[in-house]
Amino acid sequence: MIDSSFYKISNFHLMDPFLMTITSGEDHWMYISSTGCLTAGRNKAEFALFPYVTDDILHKNSSFTGPITIIRIKKGNQDLVWEPFSNNNDMFNLNRNLYKNSIGNTIIFEEINNDLGLNFYYQWHSNSEHGFIRKCSITNQNKNSIRLDILDGLLNILPAGIGLRTTQEMNNLANAYKVTEHLAKKKCSLFYLNSLIMDRPQPGESLRANIVSYYSENSLEVSVSDKEIFNFKKNGRFRKKYTVTGKPGCMLTKSSLRLKPKEESKWYLFADVNKTQTEITHIIKSLNNSKNIIDDTEQGIISNHNKLVYAIASADGFQITRSNINDLHHTANVLFNILRGGVFNNQYNVRLSDFIENLKTRNKKAYKIFKNRFNQNKATVSLDQLIHFSNETKDQSIMRLCREYLPLRLGRRHGDPSRPWNRFEIKTKDNNNSELLYYEGNWRDIFQNWEALGLSFPLSINSMISKFVNATTVDGYNPYRIDSDGIDWEVSDPNDSWSYIGYWNDHQIIYLQKLLEHLNNYSNKTLINNLSLEIYSYANVPYRLRSFSEIISNPKETINFDFKNNKKIMALVNVYGTDIKLVQDNKKNIYHVNLCEKLIVLALAKLSNLIPDGGIWLNTQRPEWNDANNALVGYGASMVTVYYLRRFINFFQKILKQADLKSLSISREVGQWFFEINSLLIELDKKRNHQKDYNKIRMEFIMGSGEAFSSYRNKVYEKGFRKKSLIKAKELYDFLEISKKILDHTIDSNEKNGLFNAYNIIDLNISKNSAQIDKLSIMLEGQVAALSSGRLPLDKVIATIKAIYSSRLYRKNQNSFILYPSKEIVSFLNKNIIPKTLFEKCSTLKMLIDLGDTRIVNIDAKNNIRFNPDLKNEFDLKTALNILKKNETKYKKLIDSEYLQILGIYESVFKHRYYTGRSGTMFSYEGIGSIYWHMVAKLLLSVQENFYHFYKKNPKNPELTTLGKLYYKIRGGLSSEKTPKQYGAFPFDPYSHSPSHSGAQQPGMTGQVKEEILTRFGELGCFIKKGELVFAPFLLRKSEFLTRSKVFNHYSIATGESKIKVKKNQLLFTFNQVPIIYDINHPIKEKIIITYLDGSVKKIHDSVINFRTSRDLFTRKGNIDSIQYFFDKKNINF
Repeated sequence: MIDSSFYKISNFHLMDPFLMTITSGEDHWMYISSTGCLTAGRNKAEFALFPYVTDDILHKNSSFTGPITIIRIKKGNQDLVWEPFSNNNDMFNLNRNLYKNSIGNTIIFEEINNDLGLNFYYQWHSNSEHGFIRKCSITNQNKNSIRLDILDGLLNILPAGIGLRTTQEMNNLANAYKVTEHLAKKKCSLFYLNSLIMDRPQPGESLRANIVSYYSENSLEVSVSDKEIFNFKKNGRFRKKYTVTGKPGCMLTKSSLRLKPKEESKWYLFADVNKTQTEITHIIKSLNNSKNIIDDTEQGIISNHNKLVYAIASADGFQITRSNINDLHHTANVLFNILRGGVFNNQYNVRLSDFIENLKTRNKKAYKIFKNRFNQNKATVSLDQLIHFSNETKDQSIMRLCREYLPLRLGRRHGDPSRPWNRFEIKTKDNNNSELLYYEGNWRDIFQNWEALGLSFPLSINSMISKFVNATTVDGYNPYRIDSDGIDWEVSDPNDSWSYIGYWNDHQIIYLQKLLEHLNNYSNKTLINNLSLEIYSYANVPYRLRSFSEIISNPKETINFDFKNNKKIMALVNVYGTDIKLVQDNKKNIYHVNLCEKLIVLALAKLSNLIPDGGIWLNTQRPEWNDANNALVGYGASMVTVYYLRRFINFFQKILKQADLKSLSISREVGQWFFEINSLLIELDKKRNHQKDYNKIRMEFIMGSGEAFSSYRNKVYEKGFRKKSLIKAKELYDFLEISKKILDHTIDSNEKNGLFNAYNIIDLNISKNSAQIDKLSIMLEGQVAALSSGRLPLDKVIATIKAIYSSRLYRKNQNSFILYPSKEIVSFLNKNIIPKTLFEKCSTLKMLIDLGDTRIVNIDAKNNIRFNPDLKNEFDLKTALNILKKNETKYKKLIDSEYLQILGIYESVFKHRYYTGRSGTMFSYEGIGSIYWHMVAKLLLSVQENFYHFYKKNPKNPELTTLGKLYYKIRGGLSSEKTPKQYGAFPFDPYSHSPSHSGAQQPGMTGQVKEEILTRFGELGCFIKKGELVFAPFLLRKSEFLTRSKVFNHYSIATGESKIKVKKNQLLFTFNQVPIIYDINHPIKEKIIITYLDGSVKKIHDSVINFRTSRDLFTRKGNIDSIQYFFDKKNINF
C-alpha cells in the first residue's frame, strides 16, 4: 500500500526522462533517472554501487544498469513474459506511476499490468546498517490464483576500489579485473577487484568489496551471470552460477510463486559499498542470524528517515496550509538548503570534544595553550557560552576561532551526474564510526544557503559573518572553497588546460550584505561592536594580482600564482594548523583587524575597479556568478556588482551613523589606499558634468584608481601590514556618501525604457587617454540586481517589472523568464562569409585569394570569401598573420599596413567583441533559451523586498496592491504552480534550469532554494526586527488558510514528536522550531497568545513579541510550546 504522503506522477514514461536526487540522513547518495537507471553510493562518487556517469547516459542505460525484473506467467495455453518498466511492453495495457515524498529519501516505481491483473512496484530506501534497500512487491488483482516465475536483481554492479576516472574513461580495462562471487550459504554476493588497477611494477591488494544480499520468504535461486536473462526470457530456464570474472557484475534471483487473489508477495535486496572483509563478516552474521531481519531493516529505515526529518524540522521545513503542493515545495527547499549548507547538529549545542579537535586542526599553538582551559566535565556547551569563554581569554585567535566555529552536519558541495565537475564528499562518521560534524562548499554557494539557515538559527549569523570575512584576502577577494577546517583555493597547473584561477565579484558583496542585514535585525549591538573588535583575519591566498600597467595591457591575464608561497603554506599546515593559510604579522602571529577594515577593503577593491557609468571592471580572471559569461572577463564591466555595491554602501553608512564612533583603527596601508580613492572620487564628482570630455575624465579615474590599488597591493604583498592608524568616522561616512553618489549616477545612466544593463563592454585606449562603453543586450540578472539596489522609487520598481514581462526575456510557455533574449541560429553555411565590400577594400586578402594561399582566407564554390576554419578567434588570426609576414616577404608590407583592417574585418564577421561566453552559444544550463530558476527566485525576492520597503514608508499607497499582484504573477511561473508535464519533473522539487527543448534539469542543489525560503517567510510576514519577532502578513493570501482541519506532525525541541490539530481558517508554520498558528476565525484586533511548556500563557495585544520573549525563541531555549497570532481577515489584501 502506497500512502498519501507521496506525490504521484501518472504515466511518467510519457515524459522526457528526468534526473532525481534521493536523499538520506546519513552519507548515502543516489541519483536516479525516471527510466530507473541510477548511480548510488556512500560518502563520495568514488564509493559507488553503480557507475557514476553523466545524466544523459543514465537516461539511456536502464536496460543494463540498475534494477531488472522479468515475470513469466502462464495464461491459458500461453507463456507470457512481462518485463516491468521495459521499453518492450507494447503488447500489454499498462499504467506506470512514479511516487516521491517531499523529503526525497525514498522513491517508488509502480507498473500496473491491466491485462495480466498484476501490480508490481519497487521502492528504494537506505539505512545505516544495510546501505541501500530495494523493496519489491507484486500483487495479484485477479479473481483467481496465479502462478508466476520471477527473475529479479541488479545489473552492472561495480566492485569496490575502481577510481572515478577509471570508471568513466577506461571501463573496459576495469572489466578485466572484476570478480563477482556469490556465497550461497551466506545469501550474498561480493563484487571486488582481483587486484588494484595499477601500472606500477609492484603488487596492490584489493581488500574491499561491494556487497549485495537478499531476503525473501520464498526460496530463491541465484546467478551472477547476466546470460540467464536471455535464457529466462526465452524458455524460463535459470541456471545457478556463483562466480564470474572479467565482466560487469550482477546478481539475479529467480523465484516461483503462487499468489491467491489480492495476495501480495514481497522481497528485499540489500546493497552496500566499500566494505572490508571484517565488515562483511559482520554483515553476513547480522543478515543470517537475525530472526527479525525485516523488522530490523524497517527500523533502520525509520531511524534514517527520522534523522532527516528532524534535521528538516529544526530548519523550519514543515508547514501546513491549504496548498499541499506549496507545503511540499517549502519542505524540499529547506531539505536541499541544509544538504548543501549543512544543518546544526543539536540546536546551538557544541560538543567540546569536536570543538577542541577542530581547534587542533586550525591552530596548534592555540590548542596547546587553551585545550585544558575548557571545562572537561562538560560534554557540551552552547555557542553563546563558547563565545563568552573566548572573550574571557582576550586571545584574538581564540576569539576568532570560537566565533567562526559552526557545529554543522550533512553539508556537501553540489555535485551530481548533471554537474560531474563538482566533487562532493558527505562526511557523517569519523574513522571510529562516531558521528562527525563537517561541512564543505564552494564560496559562491555555501553562504547563500547559510543566509536562509540563519533565519532558523539567528544566533549563528555572527559566526557565519566571521567565517566569511576571515577568509577574504588583503586585496579584497576570496578563496574558492571553505569547509570546517578552513579555506581552500584552486592551484594553477600549467600542464592542465582546464586548470584556471581567479576571483568572482558580485557574490562577495551581496552575500555578505544579506548576512549583515540579518545580524543587524537580530542584534544591532553585536554588529556595531564588531566594527571596532580586532579579531578578523585575512586569507593568504597565493594569488598575486599583477601591476596595473600589466592588467590594462592584458586584462584577461591578471593573476600570477605564487607557487613558492603555496608550497611553503601547504608544508606548514601539519606543523601549525590550517591557520597558517592566514596572513601573519611581523612576529609570525595571525594578523587581526576589525570588521570595519574588512568592509572598507571590500568596498575599496570594487571602487578601485569602477568604470564610471560602465560598472565594476571584471579583471580578476573570473566572471560574476554566471560562469557561462566567462568571455566578459577582461573587457567587461559589471553593473550587477554596482547595484549590489550601492546597497552595501548605503547599509554601511547607516550602521556607521548608528555606531556614533569618533574614529576607527585600520591598517596604515589600507588608510593610504582609502584616502587616494576618496580623492579620486571627489575629483570625479566635480568633473562628471563635462560630457564632452567624459571618456577622458573616465580614463583618468580608471588610471588613478588602478595605480592606487596596485601600489597598495604591492606594498602588502611584499612587506605585509606594518602599523595601524586612526581614521575619523566622519571621513569614512563622507567617503561612503561620495561613493554612493557616483554609483547612483552610474546606475541612472544604465537604465533605458525601464530596463537596466547587467554588463557593458569597455574599450580602454591608453594612447588616446579614452575609456568608451558599449552596451550589451538586456539580461534578467541586471533587472534583479537593480531592483535590489535600493535606488529605485516605487513607480520605477513597478515599471521595471512590467517591462520585463514585455521584453524578450519573458518565456510565455513557462510563464517565466530566460536569462537573456534568445538568439536566432545562423545556418552553418551562412556563417563566416566576408562581405564583398570589405574584401574588395583589403589588398592583402585579395592577394591571398589570387595566389591560392588559404592560410588566412579561401573561396568556396559560390565565390564566397571565408576565413580559414582553423582561425577560431582573433588570437589565432594574429598568430597566422605574424607567421605569414615573417616567412613570406611578399606579404610583409601589405600586412603591416592592413593589419588592423584585417582584424576589423574578422570582428565584423564574427562580432567576438560582444561574445559573452558559452551563455550565447550553448542551449542548456545558463545558455540560449534557458530559464535559470535561481535567478527567477531572486527576482521574486527582490520584488518582495521592495514591497515591504515601501509598505513601511506608506502602507496606504495604492500602488502596493499592484506590486503585490506582480509578485504573485512572478511566483505563478515557479515549479510549484505547474503540472509535472509542464515542469518536466516533480513540481515540488527544485531544479537548476529548464532549457527551451526539455523539462527541468539538475535537481536539488540550487541556490533557488535559499531565495524561496526567504520569500516564504516574507509571504507569511514573519520577521526579526530590532531583536524582536514581528508578524506583518501584508503579502499573505487568503487562499493559504485551511477550509477544513488538518493534523500537523511537529518535532519539538524539548518534547520530540507530537501532533497538532490545525483548524479551519488557520495555517501553521514553524519558526526556530516553534509552531506558529495564524488564525483568522474571528474579526478581532491583533493578538498573540504564547503557550509555554509548563502550561502558562502570555497574551500580547500587538503584532510584536518583546525582546526578552523573542530571545527565548531565537536561542531555542525550548520553553515555548506554541505561538498563536490572531488577526482580522479583512487585513489580508491578496
